[in-house]
Amino acid sequence: MGLFHSKTKLPLTEEIELLAQEEKILISRKRSSPTIFNKLIIFFLSLTVACLIAFGFVLVPTFISIFFLLLVALLKPFNVTRIEKEIIKTRNLKRTKAAELDEMAKKSSELYTELKKKEKESQNKAMDYSSYSPLCAIWDRLTHGYIYNPNALICPYCKANNGLYDMKKPIRYKCPNCNMYVNKNFEKAASYKVSTEKKNQ
Repeated sequence: MGLFHSKTKLPLTEEIELLAQEEKILISRKRSSPTIFNKLIIFFLSLTVACLIAFGFVLVPTFISIFFLLLVALLKPFNVTRIEKEIIKTRNLKRTKAAELDEMAKKSSELYTELKKKEKESQNKAMDYSSYSPLCAIWDRLTHGYIYNPNALICPYCKANNGLYDMKKPIRYKCPNCNMYVNKNFEKAASYKVSTEKKNQ
């Protein structure tokens, strides 16, 4: 039972595979165990009969043969029961590991779905221009005010003003003018605004 005594932490998939192999080995041992014990019983029974014929009930070899015959006969069901317990233990452990693997896969799937949902919501919010009127966009372009606005969504490729975004964290959006994807970091934009204002002063 090398897996139960292993100190190294293996991935769950490898542990399940090893447990399945161990279960097959135990089942094979369970099937072969009666055959081995039957052969031993036949051997000691034959030896006992031979000793009885040759020496009778007096000599030690006869008693030794009878002792081993009884011992093997008693150990046969005990060995099968022990192997069955090991099989049950291995199967239960395999089920536990499989349940852990399913739980991990479920959590990973839920996390992936949640992240994709948040990314989609972020993109949808970034593409919402209803709060930014066309007149404001024209005025900002004429006065170059959009350059100093840290919340402005300015496309670095076509310089189009795509409105304002009030969330103070990096986002990714698609410019409707040139269809390019833009990564926006407001912290960098804010620091650019401060440095520009200092230069103008």
